[in-house]
Amino acid sequence: MKSNCIILLLLLSTIVYSQEDIQEVLKQDVCECFGEKTKHSLSSGDAYVIKICLLAKIRNYSPEFQDILKEEHFIEVSKRKSQKYEINFKNLGLFIAGHLEYFIQECDVYYLYSSASRIQNLAIRAGTYRYKKTMLVKKKKKSESDPAFFYESGMTHLATGKYEMAKQDFYKYLDKYPNDEKALYGLAWACELNEEFGVAIGWYKQLTKKGNRYEAAKGLEITKRKVKDKEAFESLETLNRLIAIKSAAIPKGEKSIPKGSSVPVMQGCEGLTDQNQIKRCMNDLVKKHVNENFNGDMVITNSNLKPGKHTIHAAFKISKHGKIEDIKVLFNDPFAIYATKRVLSSLPPIIKPATSANGEPVEVYYSVPIYFLISD
Repeated sequence: MKSNCIILLLLLSTIVYSQEDIQEVLKQDVCECFGEKTKHSLSSGDAYVIKICLLAKIRNYSPEFQDILKEEHFIEVSKRKSQKYEINFKNLGLFIAGHLEYFIQECDVYYLYSSASRIQNLAIRAGTYRYKKTMLVKKKKKSESDPAFFYESGMTHLATGKYEMAKQDFYKYLDKYPNDEKALYGLAWACELNEEFGVAIGWYKQLTKKGNRYEAAKGLEITKRKVKDKEAFESLETLNRLIAIKSAAIPKGEKSIPKGSSVPVMQGCEGLTDQNQIKRCMNDLVKKHVNENFNGDMVITNSNLKPGKHTIHAAFKISKHGKIEDIKVLFNDPFAIYATKRVLSSLPPIIKPATSANGEPVEVYYSVPIYFLISD
């Protein structure tokens, strides 16, 4: 019972220790440690990376802070001589669940991790769904007379990226069992992956009032995050900046760079003086880097994208200080988002930022389409 009160007690403890807001510190540190984990993998394994990272951070907490975490069994005294504490992963999970909105909406790495975990679990179980559906077909000549067939068929279609067909199967199953929570969750998920976000949010909200509250709440927050990211990417400000960049790609012979201003200089483009040449050089370097380093095999192996051509729309900012920041990716698959952010984060360094006509450093935005093919 005590472990289940961890979130409430941590909240109360922040009133006593106002100088160290325990919840805020923990949220940020847990988020950073998931970032360390995702450098290795988006899979649900490798928990030791999170443990080592959190223990390193907790060692730097004040003694009062550590005592509170011990009292609430967030950490426990280790039996090993090599380390002082152990992380209680059950209570870590409770803490994340209690702050699910923050971790999905504000912590990018946890959002990607939790989205990927859902899809991985679905992919792992795909064979089971197919087997059950096959058994139902063998047992009954008219398999469609059995509602269970439609549930297994819906999950199979969901796991193989056939979202529209999955929706139809779930609707048929729900005609017979309108309150079945598993089927309602499958329907909400199919709508989410089919980018019918408004419908998905409605189904998830309905489920949060029933028994499947945590998974439904996670699905709801993930869908809300997808809506927010899409709106941010397609916002008028971002679009205007991207349009301005694209309009700079004017045919040869026409002036594309305002007089007196300069474009960013990426490592590998030193020595060039003509601004249009520098811009083309950077475009070529970005394209070459993405082609050589984008982990398409990881995306194809882990995602449940349907066969065919896919385009990932991405954009990033080069700050006044020459840093690549604010990477935005518009695509409906966490593995593709992860691979895109990872490859753009590893671009060659910017040696010199862009400048305005008066010589002041300015930030600029670039758009990067990434194309890949998934065969049947």
